Amino acid sequence: MSKIVIAANAMIANAEKISTVIPSNENKEFFYFLYGKKYTWGIYKDGGAIVLLYFPNNESPDYLAALASYDFSDVSVMRYSSLSIGSQEAEETFRDLYTIIQEKAFGIDKVLDEIIGDFDIC
Repeated sequence: MSKIVIAANAMIANAEKISTVIPSNENKEFFYFLYGKKYTWGIYKDGGAIVLLYFPNNESPDYLAALASYDFSDVSVMRYSSLSIGSQEAEETFRDLYTIIQEKAFGIDKVLDEIIGDFDIC
């Protein structure tokens, strides 16, 4: 299994460590976020793939979100595509991570936690 898939699974298992989720100014389905308050990532859908980006120089999500047309010419970035990895696990993992990031961006994770907390199992 690819290390990036293992790392993405770790992010999913520790979703509380995902913070500062910012949608791109140009595409509200492209998100930047921090993991562990120190690693900067991006995630977006590209056709049938989900692409996970890692920014090794740790630019802030706010800075990246403001870039015009995802101009990473002055930014170091690693790209990981669920399609290029080519496994079912990569596809499922990247899709699950995308959903978590999207929910955090719009505060839905907190709404769902509140609703689930109201659920009383008898």
